[in-house]
Amino acid sequence: MNRLLLSWPLMAACAGEEREDTNGQASLSTLGGSNSDSAPDTDSPDDDTGELKLDVGPAGSGGQAGGCGKVDFLFVIDNSFSMAEYQNRLVTSFPGFVDAIRTALGQAQDYNIMVIDTDPAGPVDCASICPVAVGSNCVTNNTCTPYNPDIPLCTTTCLDFLECSSLPGGCGAPPPPETCDIMGAGINFPRGSDATNAACSFTSGLRYIDSTETDLDSAFDCAARVGTNARGSAELPIGSMLSALDEATPAGACNGGFLRDDAILVITVISDEDDAAANGTPGLAPDWVADLVAAKNGDPSAVVVLGLLGNEDEDCGEDSPRLREFVDLWGGQGRIGSICSPSYVPFFEEVVGLIDDTCDDFVPPG
Repeated sequence: MNRLLLSWPLMAACAGEEREDTNGQASLSTLGGSNSDSAPDTDSPDDDTGELKLDVGPAGSGGQAGGCGKVDFLFVIDNSFSMAEYQNRLVTSFPGFVDAIRTALGQAQDYNIMVIDTDPAGPVDCASICPVAVGSNCVTNNTCTPYNPDIPLCTTTCLDFLECSSLPGGCGAPPPPETCDIMGAGINFPRGSDATNAACSFTSGLRYIDSTETDLDSAFDCAARVGTNARGSAELPIGSMLSALDEATPAGACNGGFLRDDAILVITVISDEDDAAANGTPGLAPDWVADLVAAKNGDPSAVVVLGLLGNEDEDCGEDSPRLREFVDLWGGQGRIGSICSPSYVPFFEEVVGLIDDTCDDFVPPG
């Protein structure tokens, strides 16, 4: 597989600029209208901007035999403090989604399913923090003030200690994080408030679920409850996604084998906040599209991008202009739904047909 060219900081690319992917093929990233509410694909100019969407066209249009036998599902789940209920809705909607996919895709029953979160800070090491905090102001007063000079870490570990001590099993119960417990690596031991706080123990033995999984619903339930104690200054859903798919990054190396050349890729971003312009993922939406196309061997028709995003008009999360633009750029291969919906089942039922069509039209490289 050609490795994703993850350019951080990315060189800003204007909409409509041709960029070279890793196969030396040019991919066109252009701005377009919204894919909310099942907007149809179009290759005509947008009435407002006069610019074009990314028109992927049918992958099988060249006359080659099409059809996929494999699907890689990547779920990018915001783990900030406001996400508990939305994670629960995702978990309860998942079994119906998988059943519909299995029915629609027929022979394409070979799947990988990976969950990643959006926090660059990484999990708290309770096993290290708790012994330091015991006997300090963190324990006796639930506060780090007044500062205790005999325990210099108290000012930086107090909140983490209170978080650790509230987890099931008490302070220090979770084992120390592993090397691969970083943003963009598949999650197999969600930690913190509202998280599973247990090893998911996938049948695959990997950091993602595959088609050998003996209890798919339970495995996804374990992984998708990523928790709500993100400590980074901003959510980075796109940065996490790009890292996850690039084997040249530490996170991508942890995910070895997830992204397959002969599979279509279905990405679902679930977040009630935007990928911030000030301190979020570097670059612009067209840059992100180009890098993702490169990850799939220059074939945008092999990718489906879904977004369950916030909506200030529904008093539910924040509007997400950068994430919405990213999904919109995929034209007919992108769909946006509301994270505010009481159930995500209707949204997933709607996109099954899109995934099925993408699978039918797919022509594996080579």
